[in-house]
Amino acid sequence: MEKNRLQLWKLFHVSIHEYIHTLAHKRYKDWAIRLGGSQKHTLKEGVCEFFTLNIRAKYTPAALAIFKPLIEGGFYDPTKGVPKVESLDVGVYSSNAEAERVAGIVGINNVQLAYFRGHIERMGGQ
Repeated sequence: MEKNRLQLWKLFHVSIHEYIHTLAHKRYKDWAIRLGGSQKHTLKEGVCEFFTLNIRAKYTPAALAIFKPLIEGGFYDPTKGVPKVESLDVGVYSSNAEAERVAGIVGINNVQLAYFRGHIERMGGQ
């Protein structure tokens, strides 16, 4: 039962990641594809994972507790806490570290503007 409950939390995390992909601006996606290779992977998966982990970090286990019955469904256990992302083995992309470095260089606001609004010039794109 515990394994199933944790799997549902993992799915919750993956769902956030996949939803963020749908928010990427077409211009940003096209730019990443044009760059190709590891740059493409960093810009597509790494940046998406960077945003996913930032969202998950913003919400403490206590803040997520109200969602426990919805996420856990039939495996809901009121005696168990909300698991931390680190314990879920969600397979964080190694390119997340590259995306963190990029955000540190160009600034998180510029990464956000590029990813969500298509202002790729804010990250050096054309």
